[in-house]
Amino acid sequence: MTNLKSGLSGCEIELLNDETLRKHSSGEEYNERLLSQIKKQSLFSHFVLQNIDAPRIYRVNDDNIISFDMEYVSGFSFDEYFSHASMDDVENVLKSLYGYFDFLIENSRMYHKDISKSMILGKLYSINVQRKDFLIYLVSKVVDNELKVPYSFCHGDLTFANIIFHPKRLYFIDFLDSFIDSYLVDFAKLKQDLYYFWNLKIQGIDNLRIYQTYKYIWDSLENRYSEHLNTIEFKLIDVLNLLRIGPYLTNEDHRSILNTLLEQTELYEDLSCAYGWKV
Repeated sequence: MTNLKSGLSGCEIELLNDETLRKHSSGEEYNERLLSQIKKQSLFSHFVLQNIDAPRIYRVNDDNIISFDMEYVSGFSFDEYFSHASMDDVENVLKSLYGYFDFLIENSRMYHKDISKSMILGKLYSINVQRKDFLIYLVSKVVDNELKVPYSFCHGDLTFANIIFHPKRLYFIDFLDSFIDSYLVDFAKLKQDLYYFWNLKIQGIDNLRIYQTYKYIWDSLENRYSEHLNTIEFKLIDVLNLLRIGPYLTNEDHRSILNTLLEQTELYEDLSCAYGWKV
């Protein structure tokens, strides 16, 4: 058995053999969240999507520390793939993402406005926002607007770090439960990578080709789905997505990068312009 790198959750992953991976909960307190992720990955595997799949789940091991066995899928990481991807390869990724979001949007419905406000306010109050004036502004945006948040399936952590890339196929991995189930969360996670370049920056990747490709992909998504992204609902979820990263960070350089990205969000810039903040 070979132990593989674990993510921010602390869950351990081991390669049992050439065909099987096992993912372990980070502890008993994380069992419930891992079970939710297992259910989400299993549900996704029943969707019929062109060029997108997820590793098959073979077995759930219901011990004191939950684990599950799943299909081992070989392929390329985001930096390996986009360092050499052709334009056709990039367009195939885009078409696959279009198919995914078109499916989610078509099969979505709206949360009741009171539920939308309650969930977003609850998450805002649960996060330690350093600038209290920014927190007050965000709360006012929730209270003063009739929020219409779409309810749908979502991956929950759809960064390119959680996709295994093939020239003709994408495999989604590391599904995550979310404070709100909406395709807007998946858009926000992609924006984290493709617009803010979070993973590239914290990993010190300075490959210009990848930056240019990411910008092209995000610009294409933003153009196609502008009616969903140019909304107060998405702007709030975009900020919340970045704020939620903070508690997991232990590296001061990464904290500094995150603060810089928060200052690039539309809502921060709106408030900065209105009150003459020094960024």
